[in-house]
Amino acid sequence: MRNAEFLVELDEGMLDYFRQIAEEMVSRFGISRAEAVARINSKYKGARIDPYPDLMCHETPEYWAYGLYFQPVGGQLPYGAPDENLSAWEVRPAPSRNSHVWTIREWLASPASSTSRTTQDRVRMSRTFNYRFQSPMGGLAADLTAECVPPGTGEEFFLQVARYVRLSLPQGVYWRDASWLAFGLTVHAPDLISRNPQGMLVRVTSVDFPLAHFRSEVAALAMDGWIRQEFDLPDRGLRAFFDSERGSYGFQWGEHAEPFPDDLPK
Repeated sequence: MRNAEFLVELDEGMLDYFRQIAEEMVSRFGISRAEAVARINSKYKGARIDPYPDLMCHETPEYWAYGLYFQPVGGQLPYGAPDENLSAWEVRPAPSRNSHVWTIREWLASPASSTSRTTQDRVRMSRTFNYRFQSPMGGLAADLTAECVPPGTGEEFFLQVARYVRLSLPQGVYWRDASWLAFGLTVHAPDLISRNPQGMLVRVTSVDFPLAHFRSEVAALAMDGWIRQEFDLPDRGLRAFFDSERGSYGFQWGEHAEPFPDDLPK
């Protein structure tokens, strides 16, 4: 499948593997993720990569990271020698900044369109999404206020929802609400990673349940609505419905199975 980062066809497993290579370069050599991805593209653009596990998976992502960053000497690289003085090794020149291999230009860059919000619009601006569902019993409601910030912003506690997607919650949030908020974000994680390959932190500043019939599942629906509102993402089929025969609410989770068993303590 095609992706927004790498100029090569990769299935989901190999896409994650290539992202690990980029992360190794970022963490070990102190370069930006944009440069790491550009180095990978310069080497592998247009290459034929088999579905995971491709033959290259016989080596670790760390191994390929060293080869993409350093010039070999006598066919050898400093990989595997932790005490090696890396300053003695020649670094490969980064690809030209004018090259098309630089697919990541700025944080939270999204596919260009006349309706897309700018990066500045999306970052550090709290917005509220008001979820409402009416029923003969009154209805369900939740007000979610959150903002999206670059990864590594602040030192707060966060939940790792996906490899590059993090969730920060307000103090004192009920554990069931926290679980459903994380699930609502997880549903959209693949789309968020595709559009924002450098990662993101969704910081929830408040989640309130106005006077209505309370169900923790509504937290997932509020998060789903907030994410789709902010990033123009497709509807993944998360729904509440009212079962008139039973006089109770039910929920649909699109292609996802019921995320939590019904016998969890209340």
